[in-house]
Amino acid sequence: MSVRLGFIGCGGIANHHMRTIAKIPEAQMVAFYDKDAERAQKAAAEYGGCAYDSVTRMLDDAGLDGCYMCTPPFAHGEEELAVVDRGLGLFLEKPVANNMKTAREIEKAINEAGIVNAVGYHWRYMPNVRRAEEALAEKTVTAVLGYWMGGLPGVYWWRRMDLSGGQMVEQTTHIVDLARLFGGEVKSVAAAYGLLCLRDVENLDVPDVGTMILKFESGAVGTISNCCHLRIGFRVGIDIIACDTTASINGAQLVLRNEQGTEDLKLEGDATLAEDTAFVQALATGDSSGIRSSYSDAVNTLAISLAGNLSAAENRMVEVAEVG
Repeated sequence: MSVRLGFIGCGGIANHHMRTIAKIPEAQMVAFYDKDAERAQKAAAEYGGCAYDSVTRMLDDAGLDGCYMCTPPFAHGEEELAVVDRGLGLFLEKPVANNMKTAREIEKAINEAGIVNAVGYHWRYMPNVRRAEEALAEKTVTAVLGYWMGGLPGVYWWRRMDLSGGQMVEQTTHIVDLARLFGGEVKSVAAAYGLLCLRDVENLDVPDVGTMILKFESGAVGTISNCCHLRIGFRVGIDIIACDTTASINGAQLVLRNEQGTEDLKLEGDATLAEDTAFVQALATGDSSGIRSSYSDAVNTLAISLAGNLSAAENRMVEVAEVG
């Protein structure tokens, strides 16, 4: 029996999932919606199913089991609630929102409905991350050092704080999520941001460099630094420091160090295929144990980034609980 899937949003990240889902035998993509009707029509032509001109009509008529939400941070809210109201499974791309009010409203609806839900923190499914978890199991993590040093995405909404939430909310959210995965929940944040290299870019008000200092509930500490002004490759990854072990993740690369020596690994694997397969299997069986990032878990990641934004704006330490 096929799992019937629909897409709300048929842009770049949606197409990445579509290409991956096409490899999953039990998954069938049957419905597509995008504000740009041509995108939805193109997806339907390539993968089968129908393009819809209305989210409501798609959710009511397509006979879906689950829905992929691949829309920008500012667009979250009503469409997720419509999916939840119909009892369908929901997969959202990160970040789940650009404000806590919207995220908490959706979280409440999801938890009350008890639907299958997942968020696209695909780094959690990477083989090197899983191997690092094994190496650090039962270890006392003392520090986490994260980096997202890259360039400026081309879409208009990314360049506006009110739409994307900025680099710490949008792309760097993957590193914030890994910091939580290895270090546990974060209690407070202090952040400083700057806009230095991209001042002349039209309609841009996002900081192009920033750093957060994290204080974990465990007593561990951390930093996460980012930029979005580079036109060269540099570093996207995280270092985890424990009492007698370190793990450095940089793309597919993993370096483990302890008193016995150094292990330098390159662990290839399709993390998107792993996360999409976990979601499809959960829809098919009702067993969500393979899903590594639920909506509620992702809301905790969002709260840290938003606390960083508030800290930078007000030049003070912010308790994560303050942002809601």
